[in-house]
Amino acid sequence: MSKLQDEKAVLIAGGYGIVGKQIASILRQRHSKMPILIAGRDVKKAKQFADTLGYADGIAMDVTMLSQISPLKGKLAAVLTATNDPHNYIFLDTICNHIPYIVAT
Repeated sequence: MSKLQDEKAVLIAGGYGIVGKQIASILRQRHSKMPILIAGRDVKKAKQFADTLGYADGIAMDVTMLSQISPLKGKLAAVLTATNDPHNYIFLDTICNHIPYIVAT
């Protein structure tokens, strides 16, 4: 999250997939200065797409692993999942950390 040090970001899990890209693009069109964090299993793809958005960064995240959100506590304004969360790990982690959560699948 080196590009987005001081401001809380909106994290989009599955952010470089079809739905995630559409959501990120709409957010960027409507909120040009909103920090966006693109998350997915392939950090290279996440960073490549984040670079096209501007004021965004990409990180590796696997929704099938526990505690993917907790390390980011205090850095996130909200979490949006644009991918299946088969074990509800992202959901539970955001709720436990009092982070607003949106499902787009």
